[in-house]
Amino acid sequence: MSLKNKSLYRYVLLILVLVLGFAIRMIHLQNPPLDFNSTRQYRSIILTRAIFLDFSPSTDLLSSKLAEINRESEGPLEPPVMEYISAVAYRLVGQEVLWIPRLLSILLWLLSGYILYLLASRFFSFTSAIIALSLFLFIPFGIVASRSFQPESLMLLFLLLSLLSILQYFDSPSMVRLVRLLLVAALAILIKPTCVFLIGSVFLIYNFTSPRSVKQRIGVALAFLFISLTPPILYYLNTIQTHAPIAMYPHFWLEGFYWKGWFNQIITAIGYIGFLGGVVGMFVVMKTKARVLMMGLLFGYLIFGLTYSYHIHTHNYYQLMLLPILALALAPLIEIAVRRIKSKFKSGNWFVISFMIAGLSLGMGSFVALHQHVNNNLNQEQTATFKTIGSLFGINFVTISFLLPHAEYEILIDTFEEIGEHVGHSTRTIFLTMAYGKPLKYHGNLYGKFWPGEGDFRFFQLQEKSPLPAEERYHSMYEKHQPEYFIITNFYEYDKQPDLQKWLTSGYPILKETEEYLIFDMRK
Repeated sequence: MSLKNKSLYRYVLLILVLVLGFAIRMIHLQNPPLDFNSTRQYRSIILTRAIFLDFSPSTDLLSSKLAEINRESEGPLEPPVMEYISAVAYRLVGQEVLWIPRLLSILLWLLSGYILYLLASRFFSFTSAIIALSLFLFIPFGIVASRSFQPESLMLLFLLLSLLSILQYFDSPSMVRLVRLLLVAALAILIKPTCVFLIGSVFLIYNFTSPRSVKQRIGVALAFLFISLTPPILYYLNTIQTHAPIAMYPHFWLEGFYWKGWFNQIITAIGYIGFLGGVVGMFVVMKTKARVLMMGLLFGYLIFGLTYSYHIHTHNYYQLMLLPILALALAPLIEIAVRRIKSKFKSGNWFVISFMIAGLSLGMGSFVALHQHVNNNLNQEQTATFKTIGSLFGINFVTISFLLPHAEYEILIDTFEEIGEHVGHSTRTIFLTMAYGKPLKYHGNLYGKFWPGEGDFRFFQLQEKSPLPAEERYHSMYEKHQPEYFIITNFYEYDKQPDLQKWLTSGYPILKETEEYLIFDMRK
């Protein structure tokens, strides 16, 4: 094959993989953000609505007021970059369109995949790099997570750009490359500070293993610490004291539930085969610079998990940084397999590529089959079988949630809208519902305070706080807001709190009761 034809073939194949990655993410694109981490997605959706109304003030003063109240209630976290981009897109189309933020996340994820491909290409053959890209794009957890309106897609893009900039700088140091590296790293950490561990670890390992004088190493390290960390520190200074105490529990390190929970979250994200393959791949990396990169990523991930000890063992999306690590860790195993195949087949490249495309086609076909199973509901035996086989590959009910039919979400949204009408879009409610009430606040166009559930009571116990009885909790934490209504849609949690049931039914009349919700009138 001529050089020109080889370049064309590689370009076409790269585009094909990216297009397939895009295509599978288009399934049920218009689903509302109820399929994955609704709490985080609706935070962004709520912020985007408020920004959109800033751009296009509504004649509905109540809606504008509620949008602003709900925005303020979310409090400061990451810079609302994706929210502003989505709000601009809303403005261009003239209305809120919830699939626009989803599409934005998908495009950022695909771009991240391309940067990952460039990273892999520095150490491995084209075939190995394109398969590593395919793994990143078609890991089931990555498919559903990449459709989620969270800052993670943008963070992954800048994390991978930072890693690429680090490699480019230490390959051929220059002031221009150093400045670019520092600025990209600063942006990545500003977008989501959790990536500081991976970026910092890789940078410091490369820096202190580079063949330069001690003075030069220290100077570059200080420049990194000052330029890359100062903007994020200044931005997050006011939120560190609030969020650090609920994220960092060093005493968990001595608890079995912490390590078990962390491992279970890893298996949810990448499956047993991915985990074992990644561990083996870490030890068979041959090229020195690739080995340094993998050491830095692994060390950074471990420090990240030890630092965010609460979230790492309870929140699945805290494993997203593991996906590019896995793809890169599997690349050396792929490289070994590719070499052996090439030694036995004259058209080794085509054999490997055909096998990869067949695998992707089989994977997409499996998703379609699973879609049918989900629609028809699995029986108990099928569920057990699915969980066992799926755990090998990271396929579970979380990772196929986007396959659920759109109608089920529409029913839920209709319920929230109906509740909003019944309470007159009140700004003084209490609710026991899903995702801390964020979907209810958004679709019901109301505001209120969330009543804790069973999981929250366990969290209080971690903080060595005793749960208060329902009436005492109300008088201590809610009465000052003068609530007008108590809304319940989560009957599972409601049934778990008999003291709450007794207090509400004995003290307040029912405004509206259906199979989907219960509203108590607290004005009387």
